[in-house]
Amino acid sequence: MRGRLTVLHADGQREDRDLDREPSLAELNELVGGPNDLIRGFVRFEGEACIAFCKEDRAKLPLNQRATIALISATLDIGIGVNTIRGDVVIITGAEVLAAMGAS
Repeated sequence: MRGRLTVLHADGQREDRDLDREPSLAELNELVGGPNDLIRGFVRFEGEACIAFCKEDRAKLPLNQRATIALISATLDIGIGVNTIRGDVVIITGAEVLAAMGAS
């Protein structure tokens, strides 16, 4: 199983990791800083199908400009209204990993 996990941090930093399995719920929660929430409509990242997560309780977190721009780009052709994204975001790509997560 192959895939990639990308973290877009609210401070503008980016972190990429290769995946050989689907990440656990605990791993996702740790990466976003608490219980996670699926970002609906965030279905493409850098030309690939994806699934994306952020922290569930994010109202007071800093704006994540990089993730917000990526979400706007992902939804331009499907016409979904976009809110800003706050806090760190985890994006998972790779058909095999997405299929294992039930997201393909």
